[in-house]
Amino acid sequence: MPSKNQVVISTPVAKPASIPVNISAGLVIGVLVVFMQISLAALIFSGELSRYFGSGIGIMLLGAFITVSVTTLLSCFNTSINIPQDVPAAMLAVIAATIVTQSGGTASFETFATVVVVMGTSTILTGFLLWWFDQFNPGRLVRYLPYPVIGGFMAGTGWLLFTGGFSVLNDGGINTALFSAESMLLWCPALLLAVVMLLATRLSTHPLAMPMIVLVALVLFYSVVAVVNGGLINGVQTAMDSGWLLSPLPEGDLWRLVTVEVIKNADWNQVVGNSVRMLTIYLISTTSLLLDCSELEITTKTDIDLNRELKTVGLSNMASGVTGCSASHHMLSLSTLNHRLGATNRLPVLALHL
Repeated sequence: MPSKNQVVISTPVAKPASIPVNISAGLVIGVLVVFMQISLAALIFSGELSRYFGSGIGIMLLGAFITVSVTTLLSCFNTSINIPQDVPAAMLAVIAATIVTQSGGTASFETFATVVVVMGTSTILTGFLLWWFDQFNPGRLVRYLPYPVIGGFMAGTGWLLFTGGFSVLNDGGINTALFSAESMLLWCPALLLAVVMLLATRLSTHPLAMPMIVLVALVLFYSVVAVVNGGLINGVQTAMDSGWLLSPLPEGDLWRLVTVEVIKNADWNQVVGNSVRMLTIYLISTTSLLLDCSELEITTKTDIDLNRELKTVGLSNMASGVTGCSASHHMLSLSTLNHRLGATNRLPVLALHL
């Protein structure tokens, strides 16, 4: 028999009627996770580092697979989705740009190796500190975060993501070249899509609103490409040549992960020199995790054991950091979407692995 203060966690068994709903939710979320990880890879490996974009995709996707797997096994919150997050990735994009500048403005393999080692080291450090932090009863700490601090934190991270998005669309980010006709052709549709997504989340509470917008945007893109270029095949090739789509990757480039070669070629002076920024990633990840878990409790009307979640996220970060992936924690939007789609157990997360 459990003691009075012991938390008993049970995993609901999937009923036959709920299996299709749970699997469908997982497939929808799985598609969004792939899109998000590719976007984060583009954010970090932009500019001079864009030649290693394919390797960045492999790193982020494998890291997401590992974090989802660990969370599926250990989390007490059945519908949580734990994947590499946008805010740590935005911080790493700034660090990566700094490393490129310190390397003479060019991205050699040594520069790539240094960026990947910094990513992995920051994630492992974040994981260890999150795992260790649970003994301080972190649930109480959220109550003592002043609203101006929370607001400033959200505004600052939002600005990092905003400028990072423009750096993906336009080499050099926000600069005078942004208003050239060629550059506006790239970022104006992206800004329009962002506005549509923002309005949709404000005007509609339907769980499929965001996935449907992404699907419609993809259909519109390929329709316009096909009409303008006289066919879909010609249109896709033209889009690749113009930088609208990712060109075919060299064989083996997608899985250039952390190897002995990468570790040996990294500039460890730069790795150590970014130690303070790595601690910033940990602080941001901890604050985001605590806030997101608190919001998930309100949204799903479920009590979440923060100490257990800290250990779970800590272990998942230590495991995914070995691949060079950026830091992860529960993603509020996808976890909420998973709940609203009717998920009742871990089947959506298992379907996500497909």
